[in-house]
Amino acid sequence: MAKENFPALPAMPHTLVKLPAVVLESLIAKTKFAISMEESRYTLNGGLLILKPDTLAMVATDGHRLALAETDQKLAGLNGEVRVLIPKKAMDEVEKLSAAAGSDAHLEFAKDEKPSFLSGRPSPPDLPHSHRPIPELRGSPSTREQQDCGP
Repeated sequence: MAKENFPALPAMPHTLVKLPAVVLESLIAKTKFAISMEESRYTLNGGLLILKPDTLAMVATDGHRLALAETDQKLAGLNGEVRVLIPKKAMDEVEKLSAAAGSDAHLEFAKDEKPSFLSGRPSPPDLPHSHRPIPELRGSPSTREQQDCGP
């Protein structure tokens, strides 16, 4: 078929942030196991990527398991929090491309209201907060001697 029969690729919007591919590959590897195989709810069929100016996190769940991976990664040019759902198939492709590209590869993220090149979608506002199920340590931990705990 002639190339005129295919639509032109859209122009890449202005780059919001650039990050090393190995960092994203590591987050994907740590959270991919908790992604649901059931296709009824799209929020469970991928990972939630949370980009902040000083941290990068990915969260995945299937409704029973919750996986959270965070890394301290300075993201120059990012002023607020950006949350994107990345489908499992796109995560698999990023892993393959990152492994083939080597350790110096980078990924560029851009924010636009149209569908993204990675097939991610903006996260819905009613998505539960990922840190809520994880209990926080408050105060000082309690310590007991072994003989106080029984035989």
